Amino acid sequence: MTLATLLSDVEEVFRRPTGVRLYEKEDAFVLEAITAGVKAADINITFEKGTVCIEAKAGAYSYSYLVPLPTLIDETATPVAISEDGILKVTFPKAKVAKPFKILVKTV
Repeated sequence: MTLATLLSDVEEVFRRPTGVRLYEKEDAFVLEAITAGVKAADINITFEKGTVCIEAKAGAYSYSYLVPLPTLIDETATPVAISEDGILKVTFPKAKVAKPFKILVKTV
């Protein structure tokens, strides 16, 4: 392992929030965050300038995630957030231009 590889690995760990996973579906981006032991009423989610902030509090413990989102989310659509079994799942619909679509070929 070279020093450059090690530094790259360390940088990747610090760039990614621990306990958060962001993945893409055909029509949406989904953000999953660990919120073990936190009631849905104690979770606060805000979205501003392309970044989602999740704050969750359970007694003396608190979680705080700040995650930049892809620019292809539909900021006019309302995201859906579901908390189940210690996992918070927030679904952000894609902007229309980001969704794949079929082009029909007509015969003349």
